[in-house]
Amino acid sequence: MQDGAKLQCMLWYCAISFVFGIQASIVGPTASLLAKQTSSTEADLAPVLGMSGFCLLLGGLPSGWLMDHVPGHAVLATSLIIQTIGFILMPACPSVLLLVLCYGAVSLTFNAVNTGINCLVIWLLSPAPVQPSASSMGGAGLGSGRAPRPWWLPTLGSFLNLLSVTFGIGGLASPQIINLMTWLTGSGMNAYYVAAAMSAAAALAMLCLSSPPHPSSQAAVPPASQPEEPTEFSVGIDDTGRKLLMDTNDGSKAAAPSHVQALEQPPPIIMHSSLHDGSCGPLGDLLPDSVGLAQRARLKVVFMGAFMLLVFANMSLELGFGNWIYTYCVRQAGLDEEAGQQITSLYWLAFTLGRVPAIFMATWFPVSNILLLMMPLSVVGGVLPLVQPPSATGTASSSAALITGSSTMLVALGAAAGFPCSLSMATEYVEIDGFMNGVVSTVCGVGATVFPFVVPLLAKWYPVLGFQWLMLATLLMASIQLAGLLVMISAGKAMGPRQQRQYAASHEHSLTKPLLPSSHMDA
Repeated sequence: MQDGAKLQCMLWYCAISFVFGIQASIVGPTASLLAKQTSSTEADLAPVLGMSGFCLLLGGLPSGWLMDHVPGHAVLATSLIIQTIGFILMPACPSVLLLVLCYGAVSLTFNAVNTGINCLVIWLLSPAPVQPSASSMGGAGLGSGRAPRPWWLPTLGSFLNLLSVTFGIGGLASPQIINLMTWLTGSGMNAYYVAAAMSAAAALAMLCLSSPPHPSSQAAVPPASQPEEPTEFSVGIDDTGRKLLMDTNDGSKAAAPSHVQALEQPPPIIMHSSLHDGSCGPLGDLLPDSVGLAQRARLKVVFMGAFMLLVFANMSLELGFGNWIYTYCVRQAGLDEEAGQQITSLYWLAFTLGRVPAIFMATWFPVSNILLLMMPLSVVGGVLPLVQPPSATGTASSSAALITGSSTMLVALGAAAGFPCSLSMATEYVEIDGFMNGVVSTVCGVGATVFPFVVPLLAKWYPVLGFQWLMLATLLMASIQLAGLLVMISAGKAMGPRQQRQYAASHEHSLTKPLLPSSHMDA
């Protein structure tokens, strides 16, 4: 794919992520308007958000299958067109039932957009393995096994964090768009038409741009060096019978390349799986055998299990904590409603801004190091209100606000880079195709549903603790995501990077072929 086309795709993916953030957060700020429109109350709108969560779960795996079998931009364009129609119809729905059906249809496409962008970005920015060449066989070793990256092209981890930031900015912009439409037109419901227009523009762009190719259709990239001469040559043996000579272009004889000189005996050299004992250098370590493949398969299961656990815990923190921190402030910490709203806004602001440093850090540092730096903050944020429970009684109001606000910021910063950085880390060790992206989206949906559902139930069943269960659940999820990261790092080191394994496999394929024609072997 040409560099200009890559840049256009990346810009539009950021725009779609921004629009997605607006769409995902527009219902809450317009709840009173929707209730008035349907002659109901805000509490009666609960099925609208309930159906949205159910449709998010329902759309995960089908979205992944579509990305593996249909051009990615066609999937995105179709989803965006459905969203356009849905957001045009929502301001005209006269009943809660029609709102449920309309927003449910829109929510079915949310996972298609989320999964689709993740897949396309991975396919667009993941480096392709480099073809082995004769020169690389002659002592250059494995090398990096990657095609050179243009200086302006961001790393996968950086761009995934940038997409998350644009999504967060969209969520922060949604209330402002509603206020702007109220000021300009007298009705905040016109914000739905703004969201529909943005979706329509993005759909048109996706129809005009070519999709990044699926990994299964990508060939290895030739090494960035001078084109090699054709490999057909005539080889002879000198008078000693041990030194190989080649015919040059002017008809004279010259010493054969080093990788041919290595053939001092007539039989072809074949790398055998018995060399996989760790004693033959990096290539021998990477060549597969029956035992190595079985061990790698087990490590892959462990790695992916830890990755799914991390994603589940991270998404639980993101949405569960964000949904219930207001109630915790008012019911548990004793703060007033205004303070609860400010701390809730602080959470989303810290969560969005927490991804900004990760954009730049991912360019220079391994994403695993970024996660190791940030994830412990969530553990501290969960412990702090448990060690020093906030209470706004009497003169302790400022102390309660400080403790709750500090905990909120730490949890937000610790969870901010979890999903984009862990997804980028996963692509370094395993292939993340459309189906696997669909599984990840489904796990995200489960995390986004279970945590917000369980916390109020625990607060109701065990009123002695009340909404202190939020901090207990936060500490549990923060610990799980950190443990998942440590397991991913250990299993990943044992497996080795995916690109290096692919590169080694291509070399193994080349080394198992005779370098000289059989006629010369007979000579």
